[in-house]
Amino acid sequence: MRDARPRSTIKPLRAHWLMLALFVALQIADIITTNRALTIPGIWEANPLMAWSQAKLGTAWWLPKLAVVAYLCVAAACMRRRWPMVFAVSVSGLAVLGNISHFSCPHPLRSGQYPGQEPRFLFQAGE
Repeated sequence: MRDARPRSTIKPLRAHWLMLALFVALQIADIITTNRALTIPGIWEANPLMAWSQAKLGTAWWLPKLAVVAYLCVAAACMRRRWPMVFAVSVSGLAVLGNISHFSCPHPLRSGQYPGQEPRFLFQAGE
């Protein structure tokens, strides 16, 4: 049996829910990759609100983030425009990629492979 809705409204609705699901998945990935990245010496939280949340709440730092994500999901379900959700998914994806970049190729000085060795720069001062 066919759906009673016109065909033109089905595809945008699917795209909207797909973007919403992608946003939630990226938020979960952000929490996991942030926790992993923060175990690396020399890495800190760049978002001042999340850094404050980590300092005050410890391992439960992600609870305020969960509340904001839940609010955004409800607000996104009420919006007709797509660009805010596209923007939120893009920013979330960049945050996850930034976190992954910290532990995909460790820096030798950060990981302690060469203790006592000074970092080398392409151009030294005075050259």
